[in-house]
Amino acid sequence: MLVLDHLLIYSQSLLICLFLSLNGFLFKKIILNFNDNKNFEENSLFGFLLIGFIALFINFFYPLSLFLNNIFFLLMAYYAFKLGFFNQNKKNLLKKAIYVSSFSYFLFIYSNVNTPDALLYHLPYSRLINEHKIIIGASNINFSFGHISIFQYISSFFNNSLLGKNGVLLPAAILVSNFLFYCFRLFINDFKKDTSRIKSYFIFLILIISLYSFSRYSGYGNDAQAHIYYFLTIIYLLEYFLLAKTFLNFQKILVFYFYLNLFTLSVSQYLF
Repeated sequence: MLVLDHLLIYSQSLLICLFLSLNGFLFKKIILNFNDNKNFEENSLFGFLLIGFIALFINFFYPLSLFLNNIFFLLMAYYAFKLGFFNQNKKNLLKKAIYVSSFSYFLFIYSNVNTPDALLYHLPYSRLINEHKIIIGASNINFSFGHISIFQYISSFFNNSLLGKNGVLLPAAILVSNFLFYCFRLFINDFKKDTSRIKSYFIFLILIISLYSFSRYSGYGNDAQAHIYYFLTIIYLLEYFLLAKTFLNFQKILVFYFYLNLFTLSVSQYLF
């Protein structure tokens, strides 16, 4: 039974990794007008943004119930399929998904659930989202609800028939895993080029800090997720100022700045 449980967790982690990457593909294609189905880890990092926006929007009108989560999960997967996400090397796609999900799996199984934050407000608020639409002034019911972030919406979105309760717990580990693999790949590629070697030193520093800081899943809270997107903003700023002042890089900077400031701070401060 224990072996089956571990196989279930791993397969669910693999499914979430693929789903996140296809959502990042949708985000880039629809919002940034950029067709990219090759950068698996970066797409996954953007995928979290799209899911967070959609989950928050839905919750203004309806609770993120099992039925709605199932419907939107299937619709988004189908839409990415129709737009050509799977028009790529399937072996490479699966290999990258296995790498990321394997690292996420080990982060997840060798830890406690996110204590104490999870029991204080992460999991209770995720349950509130799954059972009710947005309750204005929820922090008056429980003051700790004033400290939630958009990541609770992302986690609650993955509470569906395929993923169950693990869908609420796995996304944080998968976010860290994608970020570490993304930084490592970026460092290797940039270090090989004279024009981007300075940038690679900064990325290496971010990678070392991240490996030390994010090695314990049970200590994440909401801090690890926010730090990851701050690091990504720094990486895109370096890309923009040191290498390529392209409109795409400028868009990425604006997206992450908007995500960090409006959603991780203002939503919890002014609504709850």
